[in-house]
Amino acid sequence: MLGDINGDRVQDIVGFADDGVWASLGRTNNTLGTPSRLLNDFGRLAGGWQVQHHPRLLGDINGDGRDDIVGFADDGVHINTF
Repeated sequence: MLGDINGDRVQDIVGFADDGVWASLGRTNNTLGTPSRLLNDFGRLAGGWQVQHHPRLLGDINGDGRDDIVGFADDGVHINTF
């Protein structure tokens, strides 16, 4: 997914892997930083999340100018703010 998770107005790439959330931060020179794991959650092995059952989206939930993760799980809505 694309979203600005660090508030610098440059799009970052956010991916949901088995072991959690990974991101490559976008740079102003149109390149990407090295991927790094941000969270040990929202993954198949990290919380039981499955693509076909548990959607995960990006959006600025708290109005701070940075996109947050919103996940829909069997037990409700999970939010991680950056």
